[in-house]
Amino acid sequence: MKRVSTFLMVLLLLCAMTPWSSAAQANEMQPLWIYVTKVTGTLDISNTGMAKVTAEGEASKKGVTKITVSASLQQLKGGTWEEVKSWTSASNGTSVSLSEKSWSVAHGYSYRVVATVKAYTGTALLEQGSSIQNFGYFA
Repeated sequence: MKRVSTFLMVLLLLCAMTPWSSAAQANEMQPLWIYVTKVTGTLDISNTGMAKVTAEGEASKKGVTKITVSASLQQLKGGTWEEVKSWTSASNGTSVSLSEKSWSVAHGYSYRVVATVKAYTGTALLEQGSSIQNFGYFA
């Protein structure tokens, strides 16, 4: 009886320590977009409080005639992300970039940038995708 309970205890420990495939894959899942193929945003804040933001995006050539990228600089205030500043760039093609933009931010808050790419055919929106880049707490 003691051997059986020891065996079961070891088995339970092994099960608890083994990552199950669905849980392990959840952290590695990537968005599945049809038209939007790339969305990236960067955020860097200097010691003096100058935030530097860039964003870029790409779309497949299947019917996309226009692409836009927007970058939303956000501050965590009272548990809610609030937009501080946003920028947008557009291109009649399948790639777009938003050159480095600067904005002065306050100490004592967390910041992030949300990059959003929209793919169009004519004026009709085909798809949009977003990516979040966290900077973290700016002391």
